[in-house]
Amino acid sequence: MAVSDEIREQTNKLKDMDNKHKAEYIWTYYKWWILGTIGAIAFVISLASAVIKNSKPVYLDVMFLNSTANEQGDLCTLDTDFLQEYNVDEGEYRASFDYTTYLDNNGGNQQSVAGQVKVVSKYQAEELDVICGPDEVLSDAADVGGYAKLEEVLPEGMLEELINKGYEPYYYTEKIYDDDAAPDSEGKLPFTYGEKYIGGIYVNNSPKLFGEDSRYPYNSALEDKVVLAIAWNSPHLEHAIQFLEYVTK
Repeated sequence: MAVSDEIREQTNKLKDMDNKHKAEYIWTYYKWWILGTIGAIAFVISLASAVIKNSKPVYLDVMFLNSTANEQGDLCTLDTDFLQEYNVDEGEYRASFDYTTYLDNNGGNQQSVAGQVKVVSKYQAEELDVICGPDEVLSDAADVGGYAKLEEVLPEGMLEELINKGYEPYYYTEKIYDDDAAPDSEGKLPFTYGEKYIGGIYVNNSPKLFGEDSRYPYNSALEDKVVLAIAWNSPHLEHAIQFLEYVTK
C-alpha cells in the first residue's frame, strides 16, 4: 500500500472516533514514533544547551584529582555556589570544575596515563587555574612545572591569616629539568632540585571541599592529605585567589 493511501485510511478511521478513543488509537499505533520524536527533541535541546554553555568564557578552571565525588560530580554545586558568592553573571561566564581525573605515582594503569595527559594538556594550553589533590600526587605525577608561589601571588596578609585559621602550608620543592638530557629507563627526564617554597595549602578542614557525601569533592573519611594549589601559569589568577578565599572561609 502506498504511503498516501495508508495516511488516508488512518485518517478515515479517526473521523468517527471521539477524542478519548482517538487518543488511545494514536498512542497504540504511534507511541514509538511519538517517544522517538520526544527523545530527538530532548537530545537537540540538551546539545544546544551544552553548546551555549561551553561557548561562554571561563571564569575559573579547577581540577580535583582523585576526587571521591560521583563519577561526573553531578551532585556537586561548588561551581555555581562559588560564582553566586562573587556575583558572577552565570549567563555570561561559566566555571569549569573537573572531578573525574585520577592520577597515581606509578603511572601503570590506563586511567592514570589518561589523567597525566589531561593535566599536561591543561598546563600547556594555559587553561588551568587551580589544582587540588593528594600531596604525594601533586609532588610527583601532577607536577608539570610547579605551582604559584603563594607568598608572592596572594594579597598581603592572606597567607598568614590562612595559617592562623589552621590551614597548614604545603611546601613544594622546585624541580629543574634538563630538556637536553635523554629520558631514563622509565621515560622520565633527569632533574635537579631547586628552591623550596609554599606552593599550596592543605584543605582537609575546608567545609566546602570535604563532607560525608558526593556533594563534596572529597569525603571527610579520606585519609590522604589534600592540597589546593594555584597553577603557576593560571590565566585567571585573581579568580583563583577568590576560590582559595571561598573554600577556606
